[in-house]
Amino acid sequence: MYAPVSWIREFLDADIDAKDVADRLTTAGVEVEGLRFVGLADPRVVAGRVLTLQPHPKDQGLLLVEVDVGGDAPIKVVSRAPNLAGAEGRMVAVALDGATIFSAKPGQTLDEVKAGMSHGAWSDGALVSPREIGLGQDHNGVAFLRDVAPGQPLGEALGADGGEVVLDIAILPNIARCLGVAGVAREVAAVLGADIAPLPPLTRPGKLERVSAVGLTPTLCRRFSTALLKGVQVGPSPSDVEHRLRLCGVEPINNVVDASNYVMLELGQPTHAYDADALDTLNLEVRLAHAGETLVTLTHDHQESRVLPAGSVVVSAAGAPVALAGIVGGQATAIRPSTRQVLIEAATFAPIAIRRSQALTKQHTHASTRFTRGVDPALTTLALDRIVTLIQRTSPDATLEWIHDASLGDEDVIRVLSFTMADIDASIGARIPIDECRGILERLGLSCQIASDQQTLTV
Repeated sequence: MYAPVSWIREFLDADIDAKDVADRLTTAGVEVEGLRFVGLADPRVVAGRVLTLQPHPKDQGLLLVEVDVGGDAPIKVVSRAPNLAGAEGRMVAVALDGATIFSAKPGQTLDEVKAGMSHGAWSDGALVSPREIGLGQDHNGVAFLRDVAPGQPLGEALGADGGEVVLDIAILPNIARCLGVAGVAREVAAVLGADIAPLPPLTRPGKLERVSAVGLTPTLCRRFSTALLKGVQVGPSPSDVEHRLRLCGVEPINNVVDASNYVMLELGQPTHAYDADALDTLNLEVRLAHAGETLVTLTHDHQESRVLPAGSVVVSAAGAPVALAGIVGGQATAIRPSTRQVLIEAATFAPIAIRRSQALTKQHTHASTRFTRGVDPALTTLALDRIVTLIQRTSPDATLEWIHDASLGDEDVIRVLSFTMADIDASIGARIPIDECRGILERLGLSCQIASDQQTLTV
């Protein structure tokens, strides 16, 4: 799980030092495998002075550029940047070997620059555009700089606001709560002793209708919520949404699919968007696949026709499968540029059922990773509300018709646990004052009460 520090900061009233937070989280049991410094935040993105420009011997569109980056000898870089003519003596942005930059290649989100042979010539790094280091969206050529010295890290010279530091968190089975940035932020609040902003309430409660749905059972799906949007204009997402998706390793597609992915990364609740006009009915059903049923699934621009194994879980419309539940949607109902009505699904599929579907279909996705570990059933309508808000940023004429919510009725059940400080001592081998223990749990989003004996805590 990639969690950008800038995104975590939105939930906290505290300054965050990425290295300190990584160490504290790991000590507390949330293993941070590493820190990714991207763009301006990477110290290997530096200023360089162009010394010479020579044509590439094998490719007229390439240049061999000699650059002073403050070392004992200049480096050599192969570049196709179209704005380098006459650039001798000018300062440019250089990504050295090992630097991580924002990718401008289709289907990729981040690039690690590596020294090596490029088109038959050695290249020690790359000359990079403003977009590749987080200085805007310009990718028409190399970034030219002023008031910098050769070899100076650009994060130091320009400020690292355009760069990003990303926590790379190992998601073990017992910390599924960290499969969303909001969950990571709660953990950070707990280890820092900081206050955390609560998740926003529903902004459209008048649109919520309780309904019944076919297929809700504890073994398949506990809650199934849908929202219908009309008048949607499909197009690119806002740049800040695309930026965060790329930081988390997700390639932007369009404003509808991106909103779904963004909220999954934010809350940990996977959702799926259908072209409503391609559905034979808006009343979807959760069930097991019948023998011999097929579904053409779609992942980005790749589609695959598959025979659905008996025992896998599907979402169906008018009897026909339209999605492999909790894993991947179908090609026939995918969002297209011509889509105008969108049905968004947010469900709480049973972990064991999705785990079985994964094994039978050998299909693993960001969504199934979350469902197999367990998703909070209280999140579905909040996730739909957030997605609608995001879509309306770029499609302001889109109107929410309704949010339909079907459940087994246990999503709001409050489970109560009481324990003593002696229980805590015996479990973790450390004596924690009861007030401190309550503070930690409250920062994790739990409601706590200390009993009159001052030794028992009810959560």
